[in-house]
Amino acid sequence: MSLRHSLFFTAPRQVEIIASSVPQPGPEEVVVRSVCSAISAGTELLAYRGQLPAGIPLDDSIASLSDSTRYPMKYGYSIVGKVIDVGEKVSRSEIGRNVYVFNPHESHFLALKKNLIYIPDDVHLEDMVFLANVETAIGLVLDGRPLLGERVLVLGLGVVGQLLASVLKMHPLAKLALVDPLSKRRMTAKATSMNNVVVPEIYESLDEDMKGQYDLVYETSGSPEALNAAIQYTGYHGRLIVASWYGSKGSSLDLGTYFHRSKMTIYASQVSNIDPSLMGRWDKKRRMATAIEMLKKMKPRQLITHQFSIDKSEEAYKLIDTTKDSIQTVITY
Repeated sequence: MSLRHSLFFTAPRQVEIIASSVPQPGPEEVVVRSVCSAISAGTELLAYRGQLPAGIPLDDSIASLSDSTRYPMKYGYSIVGKVIDVGEKVSRSEIGRNVYVFNPHESHFLALKKNLIYIPDDVHLEDMVFLANVETAIGLVLDGRPLLGERVLVLGLGVVGQLLASVLKMHPLAKLALVDPLSKRRMTAKATSMNNVVVPEIYESLDEDMKGQYDLVYETSGSPEALNAAIQYTGYHGRLIVASWYGSKGSSLDLGTYFHRSKMTIYASQVSNIDPSLMGRWDKKRRMATAIEMLKKMKPRQLITHQFSIDKSEEAYKLIDTTKDSIQTVITY
């Protein structure tokens, strides 16, 4: 009987690969054998470091992540694989199809057929592993609603910041400024430019002369300290979109005179939902279809800097936790 190997967070900064039998599928389920999965350097590092708020679901919009945040726990939500077996109510023609599933890191897993996202033949499997983050970038754009001729600032060029910048480059903006203190991320943002519609300005730090000058600011750094800078650079009646999840990390905000008089909007953008005024037309199915089309244009696999087999997962998380060298790290099976 085949074994599956599942990644568990067992304590802060401790991961363990646990083997178990591959379960038999239920009537409407399939068995997926994993090819690769993406580590989120944002939310997963919170789980790895023990910085998730206690007692809440890992993600109440994903069935496989409905357990609460207590060790030991499985986490991860972006996995690509191939269907290798099906339940009695599922056509055997599904066997062999490449699929994307929101599921934790493990070599084999069960999924309901209705939760499978089929991978088109013209999409590379390593591009597809970015689907969740591309959906996040699309949600950020829908929430921020950048307008013709606006000045837009992105703080933080991790994976989400890089993908967001690529989408924003398609807009007729007057200015697109990208900021990150890490040179590798800045260099990657330049190297992965998809077109010449907008040539973004990429900085190590913020330009003091641009305080209060941006119509739209995105905070994608994962650092609570960046919020105060974002506030200072958001213009009068501007929009500040917070993409980061800080977990249990605290934030001390400067809501003094400038904020008080600015009439700005601070908006929490969350990947599972978008602004209610758009949800009637931009449902999950439409957002996913748009994300897949964006994957074809963006080819984000160029953001992969490291790959580790699942038995080397401990090394992968140590790398992300202790160095600044990784942009996207992927687990292979």
